[in-house]
Amino acid sequence: MAVKGTVRIDVFGDKEARQNLKTCRDQMLQAAGAGLYMTASLVMTDSKKRVPVDLGALKGSGFVTLPEIGPQKVEVEIGYGGPAKDYAEVQHERTDFHHEVGEAKYLQRAVDAEAGTMEQTAARYTREAFDRKQGAAKVPGMPSDPNSGEGA
Repeated sequence: MAVKGTVRIDVFGDKEARQNLKTCRDQMLQAAGAGLYMTASLVMTDSKKRVPVDLGALKGSGFVTLPEIGPQKVEVEIGYGGPAKDYAEVQHERTDFHHEVGEAKYLQRAVDAEAGTMEQTAARYTREAFDRKQGAAKVPGMPSDPNSGEGA
């Protein structure tokens, strides 16, 4: 899911006003990163309930990256596999496999389950982080280990 938008504000004059707006923009980007990370963590928690488990290696390979914040974007990556990404992809895509525990499409189904509220959830976490002037590294309830699926 990608949401794109542009806001442009031109400020002329007062140097302090321009600096305050830059600070506000920077805080908003940090807060958006926190909101996106928290939302992705919820998806990962749900996905780990769905992932096929044999020895647990696949489940343990689930990850949510900390936000990458640039001047034009805020990105968080969520996925499985690491070095075993090919194995994770096969287990995700092959709907003809029988799993004693878990199911195929484990990440997609978790995203689909959250899709109806994902935007509102991200907005709520972003608003809370902005009000506290916090970035992703400081949000209460954020898992200390993004791979653990705890917190959130």
